[in-house]
Amino acid sequence: MYDKYLTRFDIRGNQLTNIPESITKLTNLAELDLSDNPLETPSIEIAEKGIESIREYFQ
Repeated sequence: MYDKYLTRFDIRGNQLTNIPESITKLTNLAELDLSDNPLETPSIEIAEKGIESIREYFQ
C-alpha cells in the first residue's frame, strides 16, 4: 500500500481537533506538520514535539 512510502505528511490548517491512533501505523513517517490546527488529542504540546512523541502518547 502507498502508506509505506509516506515520509512527510502536511495537514496544517485543517481545523483538526483529534489525531487518530492509526497515524502510528505510518511506520516510515518522519515529518508530520499539524500546525494551525486546534488539537485537543493529543495536545498541541505533544504534537509540536513530532511524530515520535505522538507515537509514545498512543502507546
